[in-house]
Amino acid sequence: MNIGDRIKKVREAEGKNQREFASSIKVGQSTLAMFENGQREPKSIHIEQICLKYDVSESWLRTGVPPMYREPEERLETYLGQISKGEDEFIRDLIEVYMELDQASKDALKEIARRMADKSRPPA
Repeated sequence: MNIGDRIKKVREAEGKNQREFASSIKVGQSTLAMFENGQREPKSIHIEQICLKYDVSESWLRTGVPPMYREPEERLETYLGQISKGEDEFIRDLIEVYMELDQASKDALKEIARRMADKSRPPA
């Protein structure tokens, strides 16, 4: 299985047609078709887009070495790297403020979030 086959596998696993998937990774449908049929090699930016958007392991996408999807620890490292680079100042500030709270305040915030999540769920 080559990288084009793996890209197609991701697209199909996500239930997307070529147009939808291409749009989600910011390429044209014809470019995606060329990736999938091996006529064109995706650039690193395209691989990064697929991995970030669909939580795919970059190692799997490039080489086929399992697992297909990133492990939770790998996702967390990616997110922390993005936050530390300052790509999302709001999230960085939110985490900083949260980490400076005392434990009682953290627990209260968690309870508020849990109740809001419960309230937003549709009735069974």
